[in-house]
Order: sequence, then structure tokens, then C-alpha cells
Amino acid sequence: MAYVRRHGNQLAIVHGVRDTETGKVGQHVLFNIYSQAEAREILTEKGSRRLHVLLQDRYPRLRLNWSSIVEAIREDADFLPEREDNPAERVHEQFHRDLVAFTRQVVLTSPQDLSSADDVIQTHRLELDFLTNLLRQRVRLCGTRHSEFTRDDTFAWRYRLKACEVPPDVEEAAQELYEKGEYEQATAAFHLLTECFEDYAEGHNYLGLIALRAGRLEEAVEEFQKTMEVGRRRFPKRYRKDHYWGDLDTRPYIRGIMNLALAFARFGRYDEALELADRLERECGMDVEACAHRAVVLLLMQRWAEAGESARRIQAIHPGESFIAAFAEFELGRRDRALTEMLHGTLNRPFTARLLFKTPGPRPDGYLEAEDHNGGVDLMLNLSRYLALDGRAALRFFRKVMATPEVRGLVAEVEDCQHRDRAERRAGGREAFDRIHEMQSMAFAKSTAAQFLQAMSRHAWWSN
Repeated sequence: MAYVRRHGNQLAIVHGVRDTETGKVGQHVLFNIYSQAEAREILTEKGSRRLHVLLQDRYPRLRLNWSSIVEAIREDADFLPEREDNPAERVHEQFHRDLVAFTRQVVLTSPQDLSSADDVIQTHRLELDFLTNLLRQRVRLCGTRHSEFTRDDTFAWRYRLKACEVPPDVEEAAQELYEKGEYEQATAAFHLLTECFEDYAEGHNYLGLIALRAGRLEEAVEEFQKTMEVGRRRFPKRYRKDHYWGDLDTRPYIRGIMNLALAFARFGRYDEALELADRLERECGMDVEACAHRAVVLLLMQRWAEAGESARRIQAIHPGESFIAAFAEFELGRRDRALTEMLHGTLNRPFTARLLFKTPGPRPDGYLEAEDHNGGVDLMLNLSRYLALDGRAALRFFRKVMATPEVRGLVAEVEDCQHRDRAERRAGGREAFDRIHEMQSMAFAKSTAAQFLQAMSRHAWWSN
């Protein structure tokens, strides 16, 4: 619940969270009010509506009892100084100062005239490319017609609420570079943004993911630890765990924990990885994610039964976990159960199965297929130690299962249903959708595995 309190010579709208054990309240400042003039603007119908929308947009998961907040501002408005310097004028002055400083550097740094200037431009070439594209977009958007909810006001409320965070379109531009696999350009963009915005924890997370994909594990660990450090500053230390993830400000911290656990697992630092999984559950209430991370680490530790149990706990939510359960069952010598888990994973995530078991097939041509493929890439990276050592026998076994006519036929059918489903949905049909739902159920995997067992057991490799 948000409320108003005095903060120095200002009024602050804060969000308070009571610790269930100590009874103490941690406060997160959402917005400061600096003058009586600003308070009077908030007390008008138009000003009140505008600030309410801006705050709700900035903190979408928080409950704002706006009528109580406005009444508290009305009662305490006389506490504020009458007037402050115009915030909108300060915005223009700051932009002009920074523009002049940047322009001076660009003007003086000519690669044509000085070798040292050439070195400077070459060093910052990728950042300048990113900035050039951003400048073109900003200039192109000049003259945009604004509604009452995008036009800023005398007190620069919109700017003040947005100035401390990376704008969504800029973050999306950097994310697009990452998603397209242009990691060198993405690294330059995220490094630049983390230097410009000291609280941009998500930027450190992306830098860690890039380092992790490149196998630079120490660098990845450092970036994920930075993600957690910066992310933790964005909310009070006393924070109820059932509020985690619901508040956008907490998500970088949680992502930092999850990705640091994966980095430790790839490093072979399994105890530290398991401790982070425990923190996800204990501190953040992220039970499902904790199970996913434990399943990976326990498989790498050769704790097969525990790995399978952890994966099965969440496979109804994340069917890709069935691959980990399949590996665990194979290592325990239970090939009939391994077949069931492998079928469940494959029919839910066929592109992941193809990557794991090196089976040729079509390229992903839609969002769900791309998500499946990318999930397979991540799974292979997370399990790389197992797949390269202990898991070689399991991989050979599952590749042969995948190559059988029975399994090839099922995969072809589920993929055909996925393509038909798109057309049928436009026409209001659902026959393909119902068949997909049936084939991707665990009940179908169990019954189909039972039917296939006799055919599979005829092959010499089944029991070898």
C-alpha cells in the first residue's frame, strides 16, 4: 500500500511493506513532491489524473489508493516551500551541456588527421553505431503528436519518472541485437547503457548471458553478481517473498540469482549453485525455478534419483524438464521409464529433442518453434558437462530411439498438427489443437511408451 510521508523538506509518496517477523516497515520512495505549486497541480482534477496514470504505469504491480494519497497531499501541502526552480528548464539546460561536450569530442576526434583519434573511434565504433541508429530514430520521431498522457508538464513528471531507467525502445534495440546473435554489438550497447544508468541491472544480466554463451565463465559470474548487487538496491531489504517477481523492480535480482546458479553449475561449483537454488525458494518464493535449477545441478552431480524427482515436480509446467528426467532414468537403468520421459519431452519440445539427439528436421518458422529451439540451445549448454562425459551412453541410446519409425511418426504428426492448428484457429476449428493437447500429455506418453516397448526391445541396442 502506498502512502505519503514527509521526507526532508519534501513530501514523498512511498510504498511500505511490513515484515511479518519483526513488524517493521521498509519504505520505497515512488515519487517526491518539491513545492506547494507542484502540490496544487496534483490537487487539480487533470493533474491528479495525469500523475496517477504515470505512477501506475511506472509501478504496475503496486496498489495505489489514490484518493487517500491526494487527501494526504492536501493536508500536508503547507509543509512544502512555495516554489522551486523550473524542472523543465533544467532538462533543457542539462541536455544542451551534454550535447556540447559530446559534440566537442566528436569534432576533435578525426581519424583522418590523427592516428590516436583513429584508435579512439575504433575503440568506440560499436557504441557509436548503436548511438547513430538511436539518433536517427529520435530525429525521425520529432514532431510526433502527443496525447495528454504523453505530453510532459511544467513539473516534468514524466521525465522524472523515466529519467532513471532505460527507455523501453532503447532496451528493445539492444535486446534485438542479443536475440539476433550479434553479441559483439549487443555487448557494446549494454556496456554503454549500464554506464549511463547505474541502476540498469538488466544490462549486467545480458552481459552475463553473452559471456556465458561464449564460455567466459568468470566474466559471466562477475556480471550476474553485479546484476544481483544493482538489482537488490531497487527495493527494500525487508520485502515479503510473495511480492517478489510481481514487482518489476525485483526481477533483475531474481534473474541474477538464477543465471549465477547456472554459471556456477557450468564451473563445477555445484554446492554454490544449490545454495542459490535454495535462496530462490527461501528468499524469493520461486519454487518452480528452484526445482529447475536443482534438476540441472543434481544431474551434473550424478545424483540421478534426486535430479529426476526435481524435474518431475515441475514438468507439468515446464515439459522440457522431461529430458532431464529421461537422462536420470536412463542412468538408473530404468529404460522403460526413460522412454516415457523422453517421449513426453520430445512431443512437447520437438526442436529441443532434435538438438539434443542430433536429428535433422525443419528450421523453426514461428515464435513457439524459435522458443523451443532456443530452449534446446540453453539446455545443451547447461548440461554440457554431463553430455560430454557421463551422458554419452544416454545420448547414443536416445538418438537410436529418436530414429525409430515409431518415434519419427509421432514427431511428424505433432508437428503437422501444430501447423494445421494455425489455420484451423483462424477458421474457428480446434481438431488439431485437441490432438496436440492429447499427444503432449503425460498420459499419452505413458500409454505410447507401453505400446512401443515390445518393438523397442527387439533392437540389440535397447539392453546394451
